[in-house]
Parts: sequence; C-alpha cells; structure tokens
Amino acid sequence: MKQAIFRLDAGKKNGMGHLMRCRALADALHAQGVACTFACKIIDSEICLSPHRLHSIENEDEFLAISKSYQWIIVDHYEYSSEELYVLYKHPDSHLIVLDDMGNRGHLYADIIINPLAKARAFTSYQLSSRAQLLLGPEYCLLGESFQTVKLPAFETRNRIVITFGGSDVAGLTLPVIKAVADYDAITSYRIVVVTGAACADGPAIEKHCEQQHYQYRHNVQNMAELFSTARLAISAAGSTIFELACCAVPSVFAVVADNQWLAAREHSLLGWCRSVDCRKVQPVNELLQQAELLLTDNNLEQYSQTARKIVDAKGAGRVASRIIDLHNA
Repeated sequence: MKQAIFRLDAGKKNGMGHLMRCRALADALHAQGVACTFACKIIDSEICLSPHRLHSIENEDEFLAISKSYQWIIVDHYEYSSEELYVLYKHPDSHLIVLDDMGNRGHLYADIIINPLAKARAFTSYQLSSRAQLLLGPEYCLLGESFQTVKLPAFETRNRIVITFGGSDVAGLTLPVIKAVADYDAITSYRIVVVTGAACADGPAIEKHCEQQHYQYRHNVQNMAELFSTARLAISAAGSTIFELACCAVPSVFAVVADNQWLAAREHSLLGWCRSVDCRKVQPVNELLQQAELLLTDNNLEQYSQTARKIVDAKGAGRVASRIIDLHNA
C-alpha cells in the first residue's frame, strides 16, 4: 500500500491548526488509497487521528531514518530550515511536500509547496528547486470533510456569537474576552458560545465564568463546521480558522497571536468580510470587542457573509491529494 508520512508538532507552541489541516489532507489521501502516519515529538490530542497512525519520535535523526520508506513526506513545521528540507528532498524514492505560510525560509526544496494565500503568488522570497510545483491560493486550503458537507442556514436565522481562540489559546485571550463581553450590549443580545480546544489551560475557569453568565460552553468540539454554520459573527484566533469561518460565511474579528498568522489575517481583512487585531505583544481585549460590535451593527453584515462564502469552497484537500498522487504516477 502507498504510504505518506507527516512531520509536525501539534502542541501549545505550534497550535492545533497544523494538526487539523494535516488531518484534512491525510483524510483526502486515505480516500485515494494512501496510508498516512503522523510523526510527532509533541501532540496534545490523538483523538482526531483515527484511522491514521501516530509515530512518536525523539529527534530528527529518527525521523530522517524512518521517512526513507515512505513515498511521500509532508512537512508542516516552521523550524525546518532550508538545509533540513534539502536532506529530505534528496531521498531518491520519496517526494517532499511542504506546507508554508510565510515564504521566509530562503530556498524551499520540495516537489510541492502549499500556501493558501492568494498573494503568495507574489512572494519574491520563494526560491525553488527546478521540479517544484506551487499550489497557492484559497483553492488549496486544507479543510476537513465536515466543511465540505456543511449546510448553511439563511443568515437572518443565525443567532449565535462564537468566541474561540484555537486549540490551545496560546495568548490566553478567552478568559479576559468573556469577562469583558458583558459590557457590549450589541454582542450579548445574541447567544454567546465559548469554545476551547484540547490544549487550553484555562478550561475550568472559563467553564465556571460561562456558567455564571449563562454563556454556552463547548470544549474540544469535534464538528466546528456545524457550530460555525449557526454563527452570526465570530471572535477568533487567526490561522487556519480564517478559512473555516470563510467557508461557513461568518463575518469575524481575528486576533493575530503568531507571526505566521499576520499575512492571512491582513489579506482577508482587505477582502472586507472580517477585521483583524494584532495581539502578538499585548492583549487588546476591548479593541477586539469594539471591532466585533462595529461589525455586528454594520448594515452590510449579510453582504460580508456572502463575500466570505465565495472565497473558500472546502475542496482544497482533495485537489492537493490528487496532485500529490500524480507525483508518484508521473
């Protein structure tokens, strides 16, 4: 059986978005008869990996040794330098696929480079090997099957505000945001749903505050597409969630908590359907909520929803999987 191995770490440092987008691609490959393995030093949640295999590794030498037996090596790891990618690229019987968000690693040795930003086509910093294929733009964003099948209700029926800051909430924004949201009447006039992920450290305190304020609290949600489809607006961490919320046509305010999120947040803010706030050095809680209130009371809110829906069709994982398999068949 053909096999692919994914190299990533999905702990608090790297965020759960990497795990979820790799899982989407692994599912698409599995549907085409490819067995997938996740090679990680750190992983905060194994529950979502089935039917794929998890291989815990101690160091990169161990990964280099095992990767030689796979037809496809897929790397979603910012700490892999150009030199380290070249070692993988030289494997004679393997193809290397790299997920990239920033275009800042110098020479990217790979057979396929994936970046869901439309403006990635203009990255002058991409230095490529002669055989590299570029899969750039939102048509190649990697979303799970639930986003492909989600049914979106009419916008006027949406009555929830979803607050979520990713699988780990690396900036610790959830608790201060939900403590401050009571001062914003336009937001609290809707049902508040607070979502935390498997690696969130403040879960008990968040749950207690939600209970006191009669907010709905959801932890480690397995079908975010279904939840997002009922949202009138979201306050969210940036990253892969940008594409999920666009797919579900949810006007949003994004908190940028990591450097790799800035380009995507800026690109989508310029498209008009969302707003972004830089939270990399401070916690501008009131700015996040003020932006959310401005969006929520904007007469064009439904138009923003329609704009978002046109950006992402959720078929990117299947497109990428087909291109990966074509490498082996060429």
